Amino acid sequence: MFNSIVVAADVDAGRVRAIPVGAALASLGQLPVKLLTVVADESGSDDFALRQMSAHGVSDSLRVVHHDVATAIVDHVRDRDGVVLVMATNANSLVSQRLRGSVSVSVLHELRQPVLLVGPAVPDPPRLVSPTLVVCTDRSQDSSAALPVVESWQRTFGGGRPWVVEVMPTGAWPEGTIDDAAEREHIDALAAVLADHGIDAATRVLHGGDPVEWLLEFAEQVDDAVFVATSTRWAGGRSHWYSTTRRLVRRSPRPVLVVPADLPGY
Repeated sequence: MFNSIVVAADVDAGRVRAIPVGAALASLGQLPVKLLTVVADESGSDDFALRQMSAHGVSDSLRVVHHDVATAIVDHVRDRDGVVLVMATNANSLVSQRLRGSVSVSVLHELRQPVLLVGPAVPDPPRLVSPTLVVCTDRSQDSSAALPVVESWQRTFGGGRPWVVEVMPTGAWPEGTIDDAAEREHIDALAAVLADHGIDAATRVLHGGDPVEWLLEFAEQVDDAVFVATSTRWAGGRSHWYSTTRRLVRRSPRPVLVVPADLPGY
């Protein structure tokens, strides 16, 4: 289970969107929540973020002096089991993020823990009363790393019955060569593992072109959706987001919980 919330204040990434999300999750799970602000020198301050946290009933904060915001965030939460890191991100193109030295990209590259990203399309404040997880998966990667995270989320925050969803691209299989049972085999196996751990999940196979479009359309039918996406990290300083996850964060009106695919499953 999760045991605390850390909201990382990033001046350049619309941090105001992350603060109400972190505060809402802390209320749902009855967890302690802390605002982490990073300043370049001792004279720096972030009074705006502190006022926002106070407005949401949160008073605990930590001010860290460091020249690199991402490094300071990673150092604070790395290897702390049970911490949910909440961050806002502008989630622009990967090229522009590299040029700007995006905090969210750097954190995701270094951290082997789930990170809840609040993208630019998420309204302020977002509705987060009874969040329902929508676990996004496909056959190109192993999604088992997300399952313990889903269990921890459900046991900590509750919410609606989670969904395990796979998008099958239209035309990916010749017509008539694969039946409904075969299409469902992958997601049903994931749901069965969750069931073995006491989590009842629904499943759905979506047929469409762009998986992001279909996931967003599906989420409109889900009350208080929160996406879960596993993503593989790459070496050499590159972001560990797959393009689908990156585009989902950028376009989704709901938060996205990004889970590194190299985390251990059950």
